[in-house]
Amino acid sequence: MAYFSLFYENQEQEYSAKKQSEDQVYYRAKQKLEKRTYFIGARMVVSEEVSETGRNLPCFFQDLNLDTVFLPENDEFLTEELKNYYFSFPEKLSEITYRQDIYKDLDNPLVLQGLAAFRNDFTEAERLLEYRHKSDSPLQQSKYYLDAAVLHYQSASRLYDILKEQVKSQAFLSLFSHLTDFLHRDGYSDFYNRANRLKEQLENIRFTLTMAGNTVKVYFHENAGVTDDFGRNLEKVFRIKEHSRNSIRLFNQPGLNPFESKLLSLVEKEYPKLRRECLEFASSDRPLTNDILQRLYKESEVYLSGHTLAAKLREKGFLMTYPEFKEMGSLHLEGICDIGLALTTGKRKDVAVNDLFLEDGNRGAFITGVNQGGKTTYARSVGQTAYLAMLGMPVIATRALLPHFNGIHTHFTVEENHLVNNGKLQEELHHLKEILEKAPSNCLYVLNEMFSSTTAADAFDLTNLLLPKIFAKAGTVLCVTHVPELAKLQADMISLIATASEEDGYQRTYRIRPGEAALSARAIDIALKYCLSGPQIKERIANGD
Repeated sequence: MAYFSLFYENQEQEYSAKKQSEDQVYYRAKQKLEKRTYFIGARMVVSEEVSETGRNLPCFFQDLNLDTVFLPENDEFLTEELKNYYFSFPEKLSEITYRQDIYKDLDNPLVLQGLAAFRNDFTEAERLLEYRHKSDSPLQQSKYYLDAAVLHYQSASRLYDILKEQVKSQAFLSLFSHLTDFLHRDGYSDFYNRANRLKEQLENIRFTLTMAGNTVKVYFHENAGVTDDFGRNLEKVFRIKEHSRNSIRLFNQPGLNPFESKLLSLVEKEYPKLRRECLEFASSDRPLTNDILQRLYKESEVYLSGHTLAAKLREKGFLMTYPEFKEMGSLHLEGICDIGLALTTGKRKDVAVNDLFLEDGNRGAFITGVNQGGKTTYARSVGQTAYLAMLGMPVIATRALLPHFNGIHTHFTVEENHLVNNGKLQEELHHLKEILEKAPSNCLYVLNEMFSSTTAADAFDLTNLLLPKIFAKAGTVLCVTHVPELAKLQADMISLIATASEEDGYQRTYRIRPGEAALSARAIDIALKYCLSGPQIKERIANGD
């Protein structure tokens, strides 16, 4: 069978993604210190134990808060196929374009609704097949099989009709070709028609229920049109009001209750020929789908959820754009912001957006400025934008031009790792060494407050030793630092600063602008705002506050 995927153009790209995913950099176990109390005789003993708490996700995925955007509270649904997709980076620009074109097709409401309907129908068909295996009634098993057979055919047929007229992407055109082969394979039309005929015959069985004392009598009708349907008759017999919470739903679960079993046995006796035909049809156990449709079902959820994410951001007023790419060179981002903030805020006007312009000669940017001024959030938003661009998604931006990054690597401050018995600095150096060993050329590096456990002089020296090694790999660096002298030393990196309001030094603007590196983080602003400066504390103590 020919290769098909919504994620990759060909099988070689899939193999490459698998290798990349396996070779990502992970933080060594994050832990928490737990105290446990127990008694030895009359003596109480308190012991401390260190346990792992970190999620098993690559560093860049956690540091950029991508887990909160793409994953639920747990990672159990992350299959190997999804890990390969989320934790790898396209080696060719054509792969990014391949994914972008899928999202552009989904911007067409007809295509979006068609793919969503296919997923819903496929989910229902799989549920019916699962019920079939759990049911202990042969006729009920065959009915579930008939329903699933009809639903699978109709869902594929409806999607085929939509793709035929509406799509332009390579992926959906390839899918259309596969659907053509699937729907027109030998005998499938006859198989569907027979399944549909048997399904309709079963569903057109009509009978009347009457109750007298402890006896329920069943009268079958030869003409399906002479009476109301079975459900309405039940409502009349048991006097069930419409929309009542006590309404009766029959034949909607794997096992049958005694009442359902009795009704079914009466149907089998009344319609022996139909029963025999249904059992014979189901006994063929013909596969109702194929590997390509199974893969489409699994992968389509990623694109539907990605489109939903973009739609939510558009509803809040954020402008979404499809990034442009080139192999190497400048990076121009206009009007970007952190996705997490964008999703939690009320409207676009409540979030500060920023820009980043790196020309061909720039190797990156140092970000300094006021404490709590949005430096880390800004660096994270750049990483998020580059990552979403790699997935082919539209990004929050008025314009986005990016080089083709071969990966994203991050280093954010982490707690000391008690499980490996290293100090914080040693743990940082171990992590950075692993990044340098594994990172290919031309990656994006987002470094946040490195070596904060050391003195400013040591952080200056260590950073100066690290950056040339990154530049040797043609890396692009965003470095949030508390050492402003670094920005003056590297001529090929621009300087960005987080600003505060000129009228009120307390008020952060969350705007990151080009400027000379700030020599002060103005932490005193925050202390003054909350009346926690030295003189203010002394005054409050003196006044008995």
